[in-house]
Formats: sequence, structure tokens, C-alpha cells
Amino acid sequence: MGGSRRRPGSRHRPERRTALVLALSSGVLALGLGALGWTIASGGPGASGGAEEVPASEGLSTRTASPAVEPDPATHPDPAPRKTPEPAPDRAPDPAPGPTHHGIEARVLDVIDGDTIVVLLSGKHDKVRYLGINTPESIPATAKGIEFYGHEASEKNRELVGGRTVELEFDGPRRDPYDRLLAYVWADGRMVNRALVEEGFAEVYREADRIRCFDEFRRLEAAAKKRGQGMWDEPARRRWRG
Repeated sequence: MGGSRRRPGSRHRPERRTALVLALSSGVLALGLGALGWTIASGGPGASGGAEEVPASEGLSTRTASPAVEPDPATHPDPAPRKTPEPAPDRAPDPAPGPTHHGIEARVLDVIDGDTIVVLLSGKHDKVRYLGINTPESIPATAKGIEFYGHEASEKNRELVGGRTVELEFDGPRRDPYDRLLAYVWADGRMVNRALVEEGFAEVYREADRIRCFDEFRRLEAAAKKRGQGMWDEPARRRWRG
């Protein structure tokens, strides 16, 4: 029997080699799947939701700052400048009690004539003669008797000071030879001496040329004479004498 003879089992060698390759491939695949599963379970790269955490400081350092936006003058006008409060003006101090602005207070008890009154001062009755002026006489018992415009002067004086609280202002000697007080008399902020001269009820007392108001009284007297007012009304004087 000629020809070559096959060795027993030689026909099964290719099948064995194929089976070995398949086994090795399965092992490698199993190892790869195992490694992938471990990576997912441990939060490694590639895991779902497993992004690497970045420290807060590093995250902030990578942000780009937004550029500042300048306000539009049309829609954001500059606020009005705040006004600096002005200091309050100094307030005048209240007047101190006691002596008044012009002198001392007295209560008028009686009006004797155009330039003499009786006052209550410091608990006593005292006569006051108006300083620097002289009114026509209105008392019959006087040396001159009743003079033109004397009655009118007395009535005007009574109108200005009768029953009121007045202020007595002194200028020089306080009393005359008859022991009467010599004073400027103020009523309701008005000097009565000045008012009587200005309106033609009195003339300037010439011997009082050293008082403060002497020159002013002279000017007022001259103006009243020029107007022919009061005691300077010559037509009325002539009629009174007639």
C-alpha cells in the first residue's frame, strides 16, 4: 500500500488553533470591559457626570471681567449738587429785664399841660418836664395865662401819653430848679418831645442848647413854621387874639 500516511489526529490541529484564538480574544475583551467598569465606578475620566472639579479660586481666576459701561448722560443725568446749608444768622439777644431800651419805665397818672406830666416812678409820684421843648400855656393861673394853641397842645399830649406806661430818657441834669425830672418821654416807641415839635404843638427851648437833640428839634421847628402848622399858623393866631 503505497502513499503517505497521515498521523493520527493531524486533522484536528486547525480547529484547536482557532479555538485558542477565540479564547484569548474573549479574555482580552473581558479584561477591557472590566477596566472600563472600574473607571466608571471610580468617577475617573470618561464617567457620566464625572467632570473634574476645579477649585473655586482657579475658576474665578479664569473669568474675564466685564468692561465698565459709561452711563449715558441723556438717560442718567448727573445728580444735582447738594446744597451746603447756610449758617443761621445770629439772633439778637432778648432784651434784659429791668431798664428799658430808652431809659426807665414810669406810669402816667396825669397830664398837666402840653409839656408836663405826673408819673408813678419807684412807688412815688413825680413831675416830669419834657426836655428841650416848650408848649404854649394852657393854665389860667400861670403868669402868661392861656396862650394860643395851649389847649390843643395839652390835648395832643394827653392823646400821646395819657394813662400809659412811658419810658424816661435822661440827657444831662435830671432835675430842674422846681425839682421836676427833665427827660425825653417815649410812648409806644415814639419820642413825644420830637413829635410835639414836628407837628407844631411846641417850640424849642432855647436854653437847652447842650442837649443831644437840640439841633434836630431846631430843624423840625423850622419845617413846622414854614408849613404854618399848629402854633405857627399866623392867620389862626390873629383870629384867636381878635
